[in-house]
Amino acid sequence: MSDLHDALERIASDAPPAREGFSHELWQVVQARKCRTQFRLRSAMVGFIALGITAGGAAGVFASGDANAGTIVDKTISCRLSSTLTSASFRIDADIKEPPERVGGGFTEQPGDVWVGTDGLMYAGASKLLTPTVGAKPVRSGSYFDETVCGISRSRIALSRAGLPSLGVFSDAGNTQLSDTCSVASNTVLSVRLRVILSKGGTPASAQLAIRGGKRPHPLVFVTWTPTRFTAYAAAACVHS
Repeated sequence: MSDLHDALERIASDAPPAREGFSHELWQVVQARKCRTQFRLRSAMVGFIALGITAGGAAGVFASGDANAGTIVDKTISCRLSSTLTSASFRIDADIKEPPERVGGGFTEQPGDVWVGTDGLMYAGASKLLTPTVGAKPVRSGSYFDETVCGISRSRIALSRAGLPSLGVFSDAGNTQLSDTCSVASNTVLSVRLRVILSKGGTPASAQLAIRGGKRPHPLVFVTWTPTRFTAYAAAACVHS
């Protein structure tokens, strides 16, 4: 160990002294490298934030969340109602949460829902359990938007009553279910906006559904919904079925 110590001392004594200004130049190099590293980190963070904003705001889709409110899903879709007749129709259904229903030897959960579609296909809907197509098994989802018949729209429609007549307030104190059929001209394009607030567990806490249609899109339906109470508004083209 002493031999190694002596060798190091000889190397140190034989080394030439550092030139004047060497320490200052070394400090400048270190600072320059530090600045370049910080710039790259800032650039990467800006790029990441921009990517997140683009992904969240593209194609009329909005989703956000916080620790208290859960997640907000807000989408607008466009659906064309094709028919060989001069008119076509769509359905608007909404229910409040009710006790489980006995089916066969077990019980079926009835968590409440709000949705729009046809007799065989759901265009958009909100519920703890959803059945997008006739005959399908209910799945736990929270919110659903069809992208086979419908497409994501870049423009949004207002979430407001817009002068539509009221169909009433639905709760366990009176009517608990809404099921209306709305008639429109064949090949009408519906604009459907659904905004859902999901709890931390992914269950809808509330939702707003607005529907417009026609060559000059006009309000057809507006619903404000919670699992225990909802209010509905609809045009004269919608009748109870």
